[in-house]
Amino acid sequence: MLVFELPLPHNGRFVLVDPKIVLYLQADGSYTKVITEKEKYHISKNLKTVSEEFNQDLFIRVSRSFMVNKNHIISFSKKNGGILYLTTCFEISISATYHNLVFELLNSDLESLEEAIHKKKGHSQKTWMIGNYKSISSSF
Repeated sequence: MLVFELPLPHNGRFVLVDPKIVLYLQADGSYTKVITEKEKYHISKNLKTVSEEFNQDLFIRVSRSFMVNKNHIISFSKKNGGILYLTTCFEISISATYHNLVFELLNSDLESLEEAIHKKKGHSQKTWMIGNYKSISSSF
């Protein structure tokens, strides 16, 4: 089920949260922590159930315990099995189980971005390699 705003419990009431502002979801036993830049929500559903409510194109599973919003990934590294760096300077390790899938998804997103930038006129583009993964820098 795809929901645009999710009702999450917070301070004795429910607030509507746009999944776009969620940085990551973290499993906590039968509960899930929903983390945004400003708030932390603790809900009584497991990560599998919560993940079904979030946009699968927006979030990627990186381990049994974490799902990350792709829009908040600012860089990634292959060191130590793989690490994602989020906009809040938070680091999340990628498990061996999800390693190939995560880097495959990140590479396909970079290639799509590269194609879109290439099509825009007046754009200069620099592409370089980090390990086996491309990074793109564009100036307007």
